[in-house]
Amino acid sequence: MSVQIDVNDPIGSLARAGVEYDESSTSSSSSFTVGGVPLAGSAIAGERHAWKLPSPTPLQVVFVPESLSKMVVKIFKRELQMGDPAFDNVVYIDTADKQVTARFLGAEAHRDLVLDFVSEGGRVAVDKDRVVFEVKGSATRDQLVQMAQLVSGVMAL
Repeated sequence: MSVQIDVNDPIGSLARAGVEYDESSTSSSSSFTVGGVPLAGSAIAGERHAWKLPSPTPLQVVFVPESLSKMVVKIFKRELQMGDPAFDNVVYIDTADKQVTARFLGAEAHRDLVLDFVSEGGRVAVDKDRVVFEVKGSATRDQLVQMAQLVSGVMAL
């Protein structure tokens, strides 16, 4: 079931379709070391936007930015590639079902929405009946509309 998103009320558009929404602040830090030497470290403050769907979908996936640590993981685990270099070079995909994820990302609009979030340092996770977005800083109105559009796409699976 796909939901038409009202750009003036993206949260209400999905609420009328039975989707529950929750927003919270986040704060996390991360670092990556090689031989005890820190290569990167950051403190990220932002928001977590969680959407609970009225019924589960078959999609279980996490989209995060490509990083040195993800490149190391790729040596041991074959990552799903979409054949879109702009997407594949920026987005790391961790999925339970490559076929379902490939079907979802087969829609260019879905790839573009995921790419927009991840290229800005965000994270998108889908676990059956939950879709969670983590963004740096505060989400803009445009980002809320994009989130709602992506949630609608997940519901259509």
